[in-house]
Amino acid sequence: FIWDCTDQGIAKTDENGTKYWLYGGDYGESIHSGNFCINGVINADQTPKPVTWAAKKVHQPVVITAANLAAGELNIRNWHHFTNLTNFDVFWTIEENGKEIQQGQLPSLDLAPAKETQFTIPFKKIKAKEGKEYFLNISFKLKNATTWAEKGHEIAWEQFKLPFESDKVIDAPKNNKAVLISNNKNEVTLTTTKTTVTFDKVTGYLTSLKNKKGVEFLKAPLKGNFWRPPTDNDEGSQLVGRHGVWKTAVDNSTLSNFTISEENENTVKIVAEYNLPTSKKDEKELFSKLTTEYLVLGNGLIEISYSFNPEGDLPNLPRFGSQVQLAKQFDNFTWFGMGPHENYIDRLSGAKVGRYNKSVKKDFFQYVRPQESNNYTQVRWATLTNNKGVGIKVSSPELLSVSAWPYLMKDLETATHINKLPNRDLITLNIDYKQRGLGGDDSWSMHARPHEEFRLPAIPYKYSYTIEVINP
Repeated sequence: FIWDCTDQGIAKTDENGTKYWLYGGDYGESIHSGNFCINGVINADQTPKPVTWAAKKVHQPVVITAANLAAGELNIRNWHHFTNLTNFDVFWTIEENGKEIQQGQLPSLDLAPAKETQFTIPFKKIKAKEGKEYFLNISFKLKNATTWAEKGHEIAWEQFKLPFESDKVIDAPKNNKAVLISNNKNEVTLTTTKTTVTFDKVTGYLTSLKNKKGVEFLKAPLKGNFWRPPTDNDEGSQLVGRHGVWKTAVDNSTLSNFTISEENENTVKIVAEYNLPTSKKDEKELFSKLTTEYLVLGNGLIEISYSFNPEGDLPNLPRFGSQVQLAKQFDNFTWFGMGPHENYIDRLSGAKVGRYNKSVKKDFFQYVRPQESNNYTQVRWATLTNNKGVGIKVSSPELLSVSAWPYLMKDLETATHINKLPNRDLITLNIDYKQRGLGGDDSWSMHARPHEEFRLPAIPYKYSYTIEVINP
């Protein structure tokens, strides 16, 4: 049990003052299990991991379910064996797009162990606003300190999306400004009221995004992406061997078509079509198709759409999305989605929808062996800004999967220890339709794969999002 719950590693600090963990093989021993015994629910120094919060949520001893959300009516079951719920304070809040608008505390709930009852949250009537979502949060906290936790320790919580929506539709931002086109042999540059956007005609990629003051946001082109740095479970299920075609799919692609068209004087459409060599049949190369469409609007918005059509018998995708590197000054990461801890489509239980903020570099969770990490699901929008509030915003009517790293993807894939990660002057932003789950029924066989409903079969996919520049 301890082996599964708590990491077993030896802390060390290298010559540069970077703390890292030693694991199997680091002393030159030939027979070892690598980092197998340092992948528990709790870190070896007893600090929590992102998965700690998921495990805590799954095991919470109070279960709250919806009865009539519009009226604030909830069902509750006390799963304690000996403890009455009078031992806990019950708090509630209502958030509008992640901002608290109502809050309160319920009278003490007298509910014996293994019993159920119904209670009502006395929230005020909500007049829904257009484009707003409303969430009810319930929290049970210790009234008094115990031998195992302090007063106020949260022992159970739940979140419900309230059924309140406005009939009004948000008007699209006015787009009544012209887009200026500058065209040469290798590039096309589009100038709007807020941005200057450049595309490479040879690669088809968006290579530069500047605001009106000339601040460059991009350190590398925006590209489609199908890969992720393998997790421990991915290694156990042989992701690289079975799904490795997706690692090089974009790098090995060829631009088959690149078009520029003026939809009107205020909108320019750019379409880049790629052939991806992903399979063979009867010794003949088969090409999957990836199409990226950009609508550059005169008001400064860039609407980006990706569509993917596979060809041949192909393995599941590790992810389907896009990736770009930004300058390191845009370290302030804010998002409205699941959080505050990293979460994946098969590890959501410990997260709730809210508005969160972190430093990409300082708050990056470091796994003992670097790998895929710091992902957030159900993201409505996300921003990366500098200390002056200048940056970019990514948003979508779809629920995105978003992550930001202070490293390149290859760094997380090749480094064996935390102290082997380089100090990069960039931020990698992943804007994904979806990423496969983490799996882990075990970590050494095909059962390490995510369950089938959390995989991404090689079928056609489409998704879109908008990028806009933020100027405070």
